[in-house]
Amino acid sequence: MPLMLSPGPANLVTFALTARFGFSQIVFFLLGISFVYILVALVLGVITNQVTGQSSIIAVILMLLGGLYVIYLGIQLVRRKSHKITTRAPSFSNGVLLQLLNPKYPPVVLSVFSHSQNQHALLTAGIISIVGTMGLVLYAAAGTLIHRRVNSDQWFRRLDVVFGTMLFLVGLWLLVEALSGHMPNNAT
Repeated sequence: MPLMLSPGPANLVTFALTARFGFSQIVFFLLGISFVYILVALVLGVITNQVTGQSSIIAVILMLLGGLYVIYLGIQLVRRKSHKITTRAPSFSNGVLLQLLNPKYPPVVLSVFSHSQNQHALLTAGIISIVGTMGLVLYAAAGTLIHRRVNSDQWFRRLDVVFGTMLFLVGLWLLVEALSGHMPNNAT
């Protein structure tokens, strides 16, 4: 749950777009992202269950790589300089494209599946999709609260630092989880 609710590209874009356009203008965009949540979670779930069933060390490696990648994304967000916002509301296809190209989502899904090796892939994919969509709605609600109030580069810069720090901390959490109780005794 912390991974899916952490500030990744889809959540941050949802927040920014809702702050700019309001919730009703980005509903189809959110549906596009949610569609890809389901699709990618199912595909990666089946693949991950097959791969991690072969060797327990693979799950730990996936968790480590996912954690390092989320840390990288957090650092990149804190360092980001440009805060350009589009002038028209995004569409369903924009949501699909954003989520297909979302660099955080596949490692997050792989990390979740590596944590839940004993669960059915369909159940885990469903939970990932539901929690991910809930995260989008939460970020959209937060964006709605500030809609028409703030639209400055300085404000977006502060958000980048806060959200980048949150991503960094989530990545560290993944690393700690991978290196603590989840490291197998006999790696095959």
